[in-house]
Amino acid sequence: MRPGRLAALLLAPTALFLAVFFAYPLVEAVALAFRSGQGHLTLEHFRRLADDVYFPRAVRNTLVLLAWVIPIQLVLALLAALVVPLLGQPLLLLPVHLVWLELIVHPTASLVFEADPASPELMRRPPRRPVRGMLAAVDFARAVSEGVVLSIGVLILYLGALGRATPLPEARSLALAAMIFGQSMLVLLERSPDRPLWQASLRGNRVLPLILAASVGSVPLAVLLPAPARLLKLAPLDALQWATGAAVALAFTLWVEPLKAWRAARTGLTDRGTAIH
Repeated sequence: MRPGRLAALLLAPTALFLAVFFAYPLVEAVALAFRSGQGHLTLEHFRRLADDVYFPRAVRNTLVLLAWVIPIQLVLALLAALVVPLLGQPLLLLPVHLVWLELIVHPTASLVFEADPASPELMRRPPRRPVRGMLAAVDFARAVSEGVVLSIGVLILYLGALGRATPLPEARSLALAAMIFGQSMLVLLERSPDRPLWQASLRGNRVLPLILAASVGSVPLAVLLPAPARLLKLAPLDALQWATGAAVALAFTLWVEPLKAWRAARTGLTDRGTAIH
């Protein structure tokens, strides 16, 4: 497959997902908020929409998902389709792998954050200033950098395994395991962007354990079962390789936690529940 086609194949489902699950519902909600019973646009409907305490939360979640999903897809597309072949190495991602990643990333991003309960302090917070953005620049930059760093870490792991003469199916299994483990960690990290992971509450979200179990559990099933392993062109990993994949996933996602802890200590942040609200 030509590199350009691989990049387009990776990015197209992301664009379709964002259009179906975010852009269209948001446009419909705004249109309904502006229309009266006679079909006319009224300022009163806009006031109702702007005063809804859950509307800023929904918009902010959408911006966070854009910052989190797109970098992973974009960086993987560019590096896997352009850089890796230039280094004389086989492609990491085949079309069947892209389908697997899409089935994991998008349901995780769209279901977990929306299932988070609202902060207990939501109704006691002062009104948001009109000039204040929905998502702070530092939060957007952090979400983007987390996806980029994880993607780079996975590519380094993959190229390093091939450099050590690891068979291609094992190298793919190792890299994809690190990617999916890392994406699961990013879900936990983005639920508490203002505080370190060890201070965040995991209660109140029944979807979270189910999604994480399905995402992480799909890796050993795909690698160890003969039928999916043949379909995905993967091979079983030994204990050291599993540990290496998990270690890379942790190292290239948890690097931001000391920064969050320092920021929380500096601002005197108190326990507010999950912060994507």
